[in-house]
Amino acid sequence: MSTLVTTNVKHASSSTNNLVLNSNGSVTGAGKILQVVQAVKTDAELVTTGSTWADIDDLSVDITPTAASSKIFVMADLAIASTNSYDTKIRLYRDSTHIYVGANGGADYVLATKRSQPYSSSNDDYKLSNIPFMFLDSPSYSLGATITYKLNVSSYSTVQVFVNRTSTQNAAGAASNYDGTCASGISVWEVGV
Repeated sequence: MSTLVTTNVKHASSSTNNLVLNSNGSVTGAGKILQVVQAVKTDAELVTTGSTWADIDDLSVDITPTAASSKIFVMADLAIASTNSYDTKIRLYRDSTHIYVGANGGADYVLATKRSQPYSSSNDDYKLSNIPFMFLDSPSYSLGATITYKLNVSSYSTVQVFVNRTSTQNAAGAASNYDGTCASGISVWEVGV
């Protein structure tokens, strides 16, 4: 376990929004972290085929805010790959609402939180993209209600989407030390206001 040795580390901007970390591990001031919940996925999975949107097993997390009007800070990292070097689109949901999404640039654009496309060479089937992101959400909720945050993915046509593995994962790749499995995760932090 690491020890915090710096006392009274303050945010440099507004004095009304300072977050103070004390050497005893306590947090004082606006922006107090009230709870943290995380979900980690360590297995490899074929998630979906083609243009169907699908949830990722084990990358859904529930949080029940302990205070009124809290904000929820979402951190996620996703190890993802697809067949034929095509793109993968990723969405972040709060319950059934797609959040942290690009603006609609036209009727033909798919709205997503993030997009991964390693398309560049014949070896792209061996590639695994690591997609990290953070988002501070301001949900509307009743005290005592549980909020679910989750990730889902989609691709194009008959393309397959994989999490925590390349599309070509096999024993030969592992033996050659160029293929393997990874971990992905999502965590939600309740931030008091």
